[in-house]
Amino acid sequence: MKIIYAMLKDLKHMIKLTALILPLFLLSMHVNGGNNHLNFVNYGIRDGLSTDFAMCSMQDSRGFIWIGTKDGLNRFDGINFVKYNYTPGDTVGLQSNLINCLLEDNQGNIWIGTKQGLTVYNYYTNDFKTFLKNPNKSGQLKDDNILCLKMDQYKRLWVGTVGGLVICETDTQSNGNVKYNFLYLNAELPLNRENKNIWDLHFDKSDYAWVGTSTGLWRFKIDNSDLLNVKPDVFNSGTTEKSGTQRNEIWKILEDKDGHIILLSFNNMMDVISSAEKYNKPGELTFHHLLPALISLSGHAYPNPYSIVQDKDGYFWTCLNSVGLSKFKITAKRDNFIITDFELFKHNRYDRKSISNDITNYVDIDRAGSVWICTITGISAMHPILQQFSSGSLSSLTNKIPETIITAIEESGKHIIINSLTSGLFIYNRETNELKNWPWIRLGNNNYEFGSRAIKIDSRNNVWFAAGRKLVAVRLNELLQFPQTKDSTLKINCKIFELSDDEFIGLYSSVIFKIDEDRDGNIWFASGRGLNRYQYERNILEKMPLFVKTKNFSPSNIVRTVHCDKNGNIWVGTDEGLFQFNEQKSQYEKIKLSSRNHDIIVHSLLTEGKKLYVGTDGLGIFIINLYSDHIRNITQKDGLANNVIQSIEADQAGYLWCSTNYGISRINTKDFSILNFDEKDGLDEVSFLNQASLTLIDGNKIWGHSKGVSVFKPDQIKTNTYVPQVGITDIKIHGSSIFSDGNESFRKAIIDEKEIRLPFSKNSIEINFSSLNYISPEKNNYTYQLKGYDDKWVDNKHRRFALFANLDPGEYIFQLKGSNNHSVWNEETASFKLVIVPPFYKTWWFRGMLALVITTVILLINRARIKNIELRKEKEIALKTTELKEQFLANMSHEIRTPLNAIVGMTRLLRDKNPRPDQKHYLEAITQSSDNLLVIINDILDISKIEAGKIELEHTSFLVRKVIKGVYNTFEFKAAEKGINLITHVSDDVPTYLIGDPVRLSQILLNLVSNAIKFTSQGDVKLFCTVESVHNEIYNVRFEVIDSGIGIAPENQLKIFESFTQERSDTTRIYGGTGLGLAISKKLVEMHQGQISVRSQPEKGATFICVIPYKKGILEAPKLDEQIPISDLKQALRGIKILLVEDNEFNRMVAMDTLHEELENIEIDIAVNGKEAVEKAAKTQYDIVLMDIQMPEMNGYDASRMIRTLPTPFSNVRIMAMTASALQDEVSRCYDNGMNDFIAKPFVKSVLLEKMYTQMIMHAIK
Repeated sequence: MKIIYAMLKDLKHMIKLTALILPLFLLSMHVNGGNNHLNFVNYGIRDGLSTDFAMCSMQDSRGFIWIGTKDGLNRFDGINFVKYNYTPGDTVGLQSNLINCLLEDNQGNIWIGTKQGLTVYNYYTNDFKTFLKNPNKSGQLKDDNILCLKMDQYKRLWVGTVGGLVICETDTQSNGNVKYNFLYLNAELPLNRENKNIWDLHFDKSDYAWVGTSTGLWRFKIDNSDLLNVKPDVFNSGTTEKSGTQRNEIWKILEDKDGHIILLSFNNMMDVISSAEKYNKPGELTFHHLLPALISLSGHAYPNPYSIVQDKDGYFWTCLNSVGLSKFKITAKRDNFIITDFELFKHNRYDRKSISNDITNYVDIDRAGSVWICTITGISAMHPILQQFSSGSLSSLTNKIPETIITAIEESGKHIIINSLTSGLFIYNRETNELKNWPWIRLGNNNYEFGSRAIKIDSRNNVWFAAGRKLVAVRLNELLQFPQTKDSTLKINCKIFELSDDEFIGLYSSVIFKIDEDRDGNIWFASGRGLNRYQYERNILEKMPLFVKTKNFSPSNIVRTVHCDKNGNIWVGTDEGLFQFNEQKSQYEKIKLSSRNHDIIVHSLLTEGKKLYVGTDGLGIFIINLYSDHIRNITQKDGLANNVIQSIEADQAGYLWCSTNYGISRINTKDFSILNFDEKDGLDEVSFLNQASLTLIDGNKIWGHSKGVSVFKPDQIKTNTYVPQVGITDIKIHGSSIFSDGNESFRKAIIDEKEIRLPFSKNSIEINFSSLNYISPEKNNYTYQLKGYDDKWVDNKHRRFALFANLDPGEYIFQLKGSNNHSVWNEETASFKLVIVPPFYKTWWFRGMLALVITTVILLINRARIKNIELRKEKEIALKTTELKEQFLANMSHEIRTPLNAIVGMTRLLRDKNPRPDQKHYLEAITQSSDNLLVIINDILDISKIEAGKIELEHTSFLVRKVIKGVYNTFEFKAAEKGINLITHVSDDVPTYLIGDPVRLSQILLNLVSNAIKFTSQGDVKLFCTVESVHNEIYNVRFEVIDSGIGIAPENQLKIFESFTQERSDTTRIYGGTGLGLAISKKLVEMHQGQISVRSQPEKGATFICVIPYKKGILEAPKLDEQIPISDLKQALRGIKILLVEDNEFNRMVAMDTLHEELENIEIDIAVNGKEAVEKAAKTQYDIVLMDIQMPEMNGYDASRMIRTLPTPFSNVRIMAMTASALQDEVSRCYDNGMNDFIAKPFVKSVLLEKMYTQMIMHAIK
């Protein structure tokens, strides 16, 4: 846009200028053109640049490259671009994406001149602040369009705008904030009144400011205290300067190393002001015009010099806006200046290494000497050190050779002969720079293509090669004089050998891999079919087989290379390894290179001094000391570029150069250090061809590849010595960046204090870094150490990050070193301190408190341990007492039940024999007393089991109405005897089936109804069952027992639920009982998670209420307990055979009499102890065994267990325990020892018969 503006502003002048220089332009057109031998590295939007249209660039003090574009600001570290753009709605940050200029101030802030304001980027806070025009307020900008930025030696920022020149001064306040004050030069001065556009500024060493404006050049002193009212010297078309400027609009000012002032202006002009005259007064200043020369050299009528910079070697790099990039020197000659060493670099669409575009906007040079060019299609970087493979005396040869496969190279005097597999033979004349090519040659009556993989010029100046199926030797002079023509009649004088199986091992010329000459002048040929030798003296071509084939041995005949050294040794590389030919013995000796010798394919050979270098296909290079036989193998693990060695050359400095499948490796033969070169170092190609190399007489080396040749001179190959700055580009804490995610405190901490403190919850960190070397940055290396975590430095290779996860609390020091692409390290480490703050439980004060607490706890634990020991002893005593109590109760129960069984049984037998009325009365009294005694014993046992926690509730489906019916049946006659009405009622909302323990529910209700009848002399006793509530399918069933008895005083209503407690002391004497029934009922209700309570008043009866939660039953309860008619029982048990095991004579009598009285035709055998029972069970097959438990010699448990070990069918007998032991543990023990059922003494006759019947039925089923 600036160019168009300038051209339109003075079109008439341009036409005159064109007429003046047109002859020079026409004269130079046939000479000049774009010289593109320089290699450029190009970056664009695909590489991460915000847009391809780049406007300006700079390198900051930290080493980063900043690029201003038409779409925002970019920061580049060689690999990644960080983009900064205008965000709509953001009134503080960038207000425009069009970046005109960039500058770094002395504090490291980046100033950005945009089309919409002046923006400063604060590195410490990672934020932007923009200053916009405000004409009504002092200390503010007067225009938003910023054209240039410069910093003077007094640390003042000068801002050139389209509205004049502004000076920015900074004031650091006490709170650390920086206040910016913009000083606008006196509006009355011509500087601001007439020259609105300030295009460029320059401050020279004498404190003069040079200002390029839209109407001319201005000069004034900047050390004047009254700077705002300065009166500048004005140089423009209105003055009578000697050879004055052709136009007044100056847009670029540069002072070169010699103090000359270079001016670029909008009229295509480039002028020089001599350092000797630059301080002359107006009217005495000479402007030396360089435009005519520039037009002539560039070959363009309008070169439009737009941006200029001078490098350390004195060359000027100039953007010719629509022509390309130029490089030249300006030399003072007498009273004038001339341009010398001019080169022009243009874009070549077919060469990716050419400059990005011919429309160039800006040029700058970084501290490493690299040239950065901003174009409209991206940025281009020219790194001088990457040009060394494409420069030199033979650089033109590289460009002349077409893209073809080069297989062999030879030299003779001024001629270089190059053989191509696809394009024939090339001969290059170094003196005339002429290249000839013969795609084919006429031999005899036929034309043959050059297709050999090998070529050799022998000591007799014969050139050996293969053409078709012929081996050819032609005199070099004949070949050089042979015309480059397609005339088929022309022939060449040569020696020809037909390639047949008899005369030559190889069948086709393309399989000749290598041709060499020994010290006796013999020519050796390595081919895909073996080895041949031509002897000049005898004029014969003979086979030189390495192996003799046998039935069991069929080796490969492929000979890859042959090398004849100065000592007369013939070295042969094959697919079977390395061999040495012994001329005297006419045999080959195999050289063992390694344990894998049979697999080694030898590609290339070279002898240099005392060493033989062996290049292999996949195993790197072997170095053999011919005197000591010591062998060293160098591979990729040692730093080699690739393990496939294609060719080997040596130089005079002691370096070995090896072409590989990926680049060239330079090996120092003294310390075996390696430096690799590839396309990132300027090589045209990295995949080289086998043995296609040559060291020329002048030291140049030529390497053949699939796209032509690469030529360079080893002593001109320099390593990159630039020591790069190493920077930490980002730190991520759990994935959150402290540089870009608004973590200002962390950012300031690492920049100012070099320390980051992180809580323990954020102890995983990722550190990103970059070595700010822009020459092949992918090859930069890094090493780091996190002191306190890493024992030694970590070789991070080319990786640009380090990860640390789950760091323990503590202090760490992160240290980083980086190198350039040639491993030149910056020994000054980038470092910071990392503190992982421990959680409170890992701090010293917490540990102190913890130690105190632990000590206290230990003391308390010790005290508790002592207390526990005491309690354990007390518990053991209590448990022992409980066990003794339980054992006592069990023994007492057994001892009482045993005679009670006899009493009850005999009483029942007597009652069944029709006694007299008075006898019957006595017998009923005995029965009643026995029943009362049995109830007392059962209550005592129940309360003991409940207190010991040995009662478990069943969860089975049962009929609640059946339980109520059972209670009614139990007390129906007793209530009738006392003249009491017993009433039961079950509400309809009570489910038919409930899930619970019907036995324990029956026990609760029996106790309550029994008490009600006991304490009621007349009236009613009622048992009601209803549903109180339903919640989450749980039915709270309410049972009420209501009587009209003596009632209970309020103060005694809680005491009656305690064990062995009744309302009054005379209650037992009057009504009987032990005071355990209600206590048992209460505990059973609570085991059901229910509640029991009483409402009563003395002499008005009592109401006992139980509320027990039940789930509704789903399945019908089993009907095994339905009443079976007694007649059916007796019939089923008729004639069975019974073994009665009982040690008590009276109990035997009761059992025998009861069974004989009830059952017909039964047989009963008697055993008085367990031992006798086992003996009888082993001899006789019984239907059922009635087994007592506590007996002499052998108890019932042991006896049952031994019966089960008897052979079938004796072991299958049904065993039913009949014992006075009624505890649950005893019942379980019975089942565990093989018994089938259990009945307690004293037994009920009907229950005994039912259980016997059940066992017989189950036995029959089995």
